[in-house]
Amino acid sequence: MSSHDRRFADPNSYRQRSGAPVGSSQPMDPSAAPYNPLVKEENKTAENVRTTSTRLEDDQSEKVLLEVDFKSTLQDVPGSSASTFESEVPSTMIRGLLETTQSFSHDHFDELADELAVYAKNEAKRIKKASFPKGVNFLFETFPVDAEDVTDGDSFTVYVNASNPDLSLLYEDVKEDVKAKVMDVKAKVDEAWVKRAEALDKRQSKEAAQHMKTIASYGYRLQEIHGKQVIGMPLKIRLRGIDAPESGQDYGKEAQAELTKIVAGNILSVLPYHQDKYFRWVADIYCDGEFVQKSMLENGSAWCYRYHDQRKILGEWEEEAKKKGIGLWAYPNPEEPWDWRRDNPRKPYLGGSS
Repeated sequence: MSSHDRRFADPNSYRQRSGAPVGSSQPMDPSAAPYNPLVKEENKTAENVRTTSTRLEDDQSEKVLLEVDFKSTLQDVPGSSASTFESEVPSTMIRGLLETTQSFSHDHFDELADELAVYAKNEAKRIKKASFPKGVNFLFETFPVDAEDVTDGDSFTVYVNASNPDLSLLYEDVKEDVKAKVMDVKAKVDEAWVKRAEALDKRQSKEAAQHMKTIASYGYRLQEIHGKQVIGMPLKIRLRGIDAPESGQDYGKEAQAELTKIVAGNILSVLPYHQDKYFRWVADIYCDGEFVQKSMLENGSAWCYRYHDQRKILGEWEEEAKKKGIGLWAYPNPEEPWDWRRDNPRKPYLGGSS
């Protein structure tokens, strides 16, 4: 293995060379990199005699960024889009890499671009996992939520891109029988999707429609991304840390309406913790950067679910609404939903693919 190959064999190799701590969850400090465009040159003469070779490296840096799409690789990493890219770390990193290359042919450039793409993806995964709360291994975005999919004040169904390979991370800690059932359904949906595409190519509209019915029978939906059709996989969501009135309780319908106003038509960011006995993903949800649980507690649409979540801030938001007497707190003696469920038990959900 050449020194060039060894440099990228370990994704931490650049961190070691640049001075960034190995295993750190923080973005690389541009001041620790070999070249920092943010630091003003004290030697004006050196700046004035900037060589053609240096300008070429700048152009090559921009080309690498464009080809590997470094920014989009990390854009959904919490806190990295602003800090990492505004500080020009990608360009700094690439320029540092170029400095280690004595002869820089086009072939070497293409090889470096490919290796950098792999590095960027590995770095994105590492930063993501390090920045998640304990118990969360994966963050995903949904398609816009339909109002009809909001079940009550703390539960709803979302749809995600079924072709996303990272969805497998969701089921790492799920029981094997549940995982097997989900994968079996997904395989049948994928098969129907391929057959539908083949039928459409042959202009066999009836056959294509039949395959679409098969897909829909498993709860999957047709979605669009930038004008391209994809399959939406259903996932049932339960808001973590709060408990809204059930539909049969006072303020139950109002709580459902409040949640619908927040999420309907919007793309959500989901941080799932685990599945409950109803096969819902217990998760923290963000909508346009706002924490959905906070909104529901502050407008008096839910209780803090202290039995399952000890985050003190949730109780503080509940207390604010209680003092104002808004939402369910406008009732003289609102019944806690856990007491209501104890007196009105329901059977666990037994089917579905999510």
